[in-house]
Amino acid sequence: MKKDIMRALLGVVVLAVLGCTPTLNWREVRDPDGHWTALFPGKPAQLTRVLEVPGATGEPLSGVTLSLWSTRVSDQTFTIGRAAAPGVSPERLRTALVQARLANIRAALPDGSAEDRPIDAHGQMRLDPKAEPVQARLTMRTVVAGDQVLEAIVAGPASSFDEEAAETFLRSARLGPP
Repeated sequence: MKKDIMRALLGVVVLAVLGCTPTLNWREVRDPDGHWTALFPGKPAQLTRVLEVPGATGEPLSGVTLSLWSTRVSDQTFTIGRAAAPGVSPERLRTALVQARLANIRAALPDGSAEDRPIDAHGQMRLDPKAEPVQARLTMRTVVAGDQVLEAIVAGPASSFDEEAAETFLRSARLGPP
């Protein structure tokens, strides 16, 4: 009986410690080149690729350099992106990136243009390539800063979307030079 009491007590202590462990571990992250700062809810990984982005008029934009800083908490991702493309106006690139992000969740641009305002879109996403799509939500802000586009994006399943964390991340994001 004493063993059972000790196990139960140990279980309560473990649950109490886990309950106190923050899921979101906020930290300020700065772009090494000074283009942005943001509070991330975890340590972001950084990735840079040169790729082709579908253009708004159907012709692809080639040679787009896209750098992403991203972290995932549960099934929700928090991302800062920086993109540039030689010979492409940043406004055209911005439009193409917004449309590509929305296409990723099979959503349309809500209420027309995305100029100077946050986007909040609903669509579908696959959490696993073999799984059925689930309802998804994407919130983002994009700005043109010089010859590049900066974006702050939060995406994840609608059923577990942490509105408060998304708002904290998007409000903290300072996109553009200081």
